[in-house]
Amino acid sequence: MRDHGGNLDAAKARFGGTGPWVDLSTGINRLPWPMPALTADAL
Repeated sequence: MRDHGGNLDAAKARFGGTGPWVDLSTGINRLPWPMPALTADAL
């Protein structure tokens, strides 16, 4: 498994396919930066 994304190796094993896979989930961080609670007016 790679250090980022949506577990592309598991998707390949489950769904197969003959062509290359493109992992579009690399913007998903499993360990997000800690943030303080936001107030309603901040949103």
